[in-house]
Amino acid sequence: MTATTSAWGLLALAASAASLYVDGNVTAPCDSPLYCHGELLKAIQLAAPFSDSKTFVDFALQAFLTTYFGEAGAELEAVPPGDLSVNATFLDSVTDPDIHDYVSQVIDIWPDLTRKYVGASNCTGCVNSFIPLNRTFVVAGGRFREAYYWDSFWILEGLLRTQGSFTEIAGNIIENFLDLVETIGFVPNGARVYYLNRSQPPLLALMVKTYVEYTGNTTILERAIPLLEKENEFWTTNRTVEIQKDDRTYSLNHYAVENNQPRPESYLEDYQTANNESYYAEGGIIYPGTDLDDSAMALLYSNLASGAESGWDYSSRWLAYPEDAAEDIYFPLRSLNTRNVVPVDLNSILYGNELAIAEFYNLTGNDTAAAQWTERAANRSEAMYKLMWNETEFVYFDYNLTRANRRAALILAGCLGSS
Repeated sequence: MTATTSAWGLLALAASAASLYVDGNVTAPCDSPLYCHGELLKAIQLAAPFSDSKTFVDFALQAFLTTYFGEAGAELEAVPPGDLSVNATFLDSVTDPDIHDYVSQVIDIWPDLTRKYVGASNCTGCVNSFIPLNRTFVVAGGRFREAYYWDSFWILEGLLRTQGSFTEIAGNIIENFLDLVETIGFVPNGARVYYLNRSQPPLLALMVKTYVEYTGNTTILERAIPLLEKENEFWTTNRTVEIQKDDRTYSLNHYAVENNQPRPESYLEDYQTANNESYYAEGGIIYPGTDLDDSAMALLYSNLASGAESGWDYSSRWLAYPEDAAEDIYFPLRSLNTRNVVPVDLNSILYGNELAIAEFYNLTGNDTAAAQWTERAANRSEAMYKLMWNETEFVYFDYNLTRANRRAALILAGCLGSS
């Protein structure tokens, strides 16, 4: 058994209980007292030894704490740029020199961001927070040393146009995510154990659709279709709300992470938001600290994690009082209300997923299943029209569960793209 295979087995056990660690009044993304919850994590993160809370939880731990920690991201290895080829033929048709130069520079970045998981092979006796990935992938860069879910959707678009070695790597990214769905039941926010309680905008089906359209390779569908259905089931089971309107019940989806602890990768920031002291505005106004009880604090931590799951972390669209974001006032994130917002873009993505799965079934000759998924998409479209469409503004708005009505704030998420 390889080290990676063994790690996957341990991960499967860790993720078997809905990818959550629950013990008494603690609900955390995983059971690690180092990476996900506990007094040690709290003490280190609140001491703020690093400028970024994510640095500590990305360290690989040596066999003995006295040896301190391995370098953050040490479980990954860069792929030598010389091993990667580029064949971006589309650049031949780009005549504007500035655009040509800009796109060429973007393409040159891909080799620098290409990684493979090597586990403990470069760090003897290490424990780390990375979720093993079996194939080469591309990271987002900066503090994001691992694969991220919805970042990879946009990365995939660039890799497929770059061609050369990156066509295969685009397929690798999809296969890695299918592995995660197979083992965990969904694609986590990123490839770290402290993300095991949340996902991100579920774009895997649309990634498969883009890949098939660019490559013409439909062989991936045999494995992908049942796993895309499995991911859809995660969102149906864990992120669905039922809304009553005109004697009808409609089902739509929202971001709702079960969590009552600070996010490990942003521990200090979340803790300070929940346990804030007086805030001194630039205008001289002092906003006194206000204490949250345990219930309110747990709800805030859940809303913070749910906002991160949305990928819009953070936007005024998730605030109970959006006007707070435009003023120099006291901790606007204290009014996060993410769980009570039914986002138009999330449901648009799921609508697109349902149509994509229907299309995949058509391509594989299963007309019955294709019709079932087309009907699911039609039901979602009807629900969105009834609950989100504004006939006066000609736009879809988020639906607010607290107010049982559309939220009258125009956002780009409700606008139709050119394609």
